[in-house]
Amino acid sequence: MIAALSVLLLTAVTAGFYARQQSDEAIQQRNRAIASQVSDTANTVSDRPLSGFLALISYRLAPLPQTRGAVLSARTWQTGTRLSGHRNAVWATTFNPDGRLSGVRVR
Repeated sequence: MIAALSVLLLTAVTAGFYARQQSDEAIQQRNRAIASQVSDTANTVSDRPLSGFLALISYRLAPLPQTRGAVLSARTWQTGTRLSGHRNAVWATTFNPDGRLSGVRVR
């Protein structure tokens, strides 16, 4: 009786371990597929800050060569804008809801 229960316990533990491995592999495959799709989207979006954000998300999901390339290409874009008319450094800016500059803090 004890031997039969021991065999059943060993079988259940082995099956649980195998199921956990299969679950982890399925999650990794899903993450790689989603990361690949998000990386493709990041490479085609014209909004540069959004593209960089999507590239980072794809790399965090799955650090693949494709997702790393999306992050590196997003880093090469210049997203800043130079504000003219100030002699000192600009420390803060505020914008209206329509995207126009409404205020600048200069030191």
